[in-house]
Amino acid sequence: MSKLATLQSKDEKRVIGLMSGTSMDGIDAALVKIKGHGLHTQWELMAFTVLPYPAELRTELLDLATAEFWPANRIVRLNVIVAEFFARAALNVVQKANISFSDVDLIGSHGQTLRHLPHPENNFD
Repeated sequence: MSKLATLQSKDEKRVIGLMSGTSMDGIDAALVKIKGHGLHTQWELMAFTVLPYPAELRTELLDLATAEFWPANRIVRLNVIVAEFFARAALNVVQKANISFSDVDLIGSHGQTLRHLPHPENNFD
């Protein structure tokens, strides 16, 4: 049986959600126990924590978000640094819940928002 099929067949799942928005002040991490599906879904918050970004990292993210041009080397470097903080936040919330990381079934994260662009210019028409 595939890992996904095994996970789908579990009655109860432990899921970590990670979020950091345009405030760029840090990462919210929640560990939730989910049972059932559809309208019968039940959930329980097992642990929640916030991992603040260091001032230097927040400043660099804010500078990049407001820059006219985004140098690829800065984005690539910050991608790795921010990913390490997301991993740290996931580890922190598991530790706070006093469970093993191997007991976590899924992790969901949308990454770090740098800028919203609801109406991008289309110069390819």
